Amino acid sequence: MTIYTIPLPVIIMYILLIPCAALFIYVKHRAEEKPTVTATVLKSVSTWIIIFAALIGTLNTFGQPSVFSVLIIAGLAMGLSGDVAISLSKQDRLGLKAGMFFFGLGHICYIAALIIVSGLALVSVLIFVALYAVVLIVMLRKRTNLKELFVPVLAYSAVIMYMLSLSFTMPFSVFPIGLILFVAGVLFVLSDTLLAKNNFPASGTSVPCPATSRREVVLLICYFLAQSLFAVSVYYFA
Repeated sequence: MTIYTIPLPVIIMYILLIPCAALFIYVKHRAEEKPTVTATVLKSVSTWIIIFAALIGTLNTFGQPSVFSVLIIAGLAMGLSGDVAISLSKQDRLGLKAGMFFFGLGHICYIAALIIVSGLALVSVLIFVALYAVVLIVMLRKRTNLKELFVPVLAYSAVIMYMLSLSFTMPFSVFPIGLILFVAGVLFVLSDTLLAKNNFPASGTSVPCPATSRREVVLLICYFLAQSLFAVSVYYFA
């Protein structure tokens, strides 16, 4: 039976990430809908901590970095670009479009990485068809609220749903370490779902309320956990 240990860089990553991300969430919560330079810097630093941890994991392979680790780092880097795009353009939908573009590229990187280690890629296609059918029905009902973002959201949803579908196969492909990627995928989709609920409420308005603030906190926690777990996977799959 293989015994998996927690690498020291992973422990250091969480020691640095937890207070930095918590401070970002606090500043973001206090700022409400107004983006601040401090919040943008704190979120960027939090993501850089995660990226550096993944880079260290890649360097520890003592040789040429694996394709899997390179793809994960590329996905994290795209996430950083999406963070900055959304933070700098919070007051209009251009920021959301840019964010979806960069995060979409990041998920494509994750998809390629997951395909490499998944032994059930064909099964993931069937899972995707079922999941995306549900998403499509929901999106069609919210088409009025989405307006010009309808097509970009459909495209982004397709990408992230396939990433989720692949993550569902990971515990069955590589157990138990496949659970790392499974949880990462689920948390990322949960984060994006809450983000969509905040940005596209059923009423069509975006007036801040306590429920919106609570969802904002939860989605950010899910986001940082998801990205950090993708970084952690480098240590076990590289």
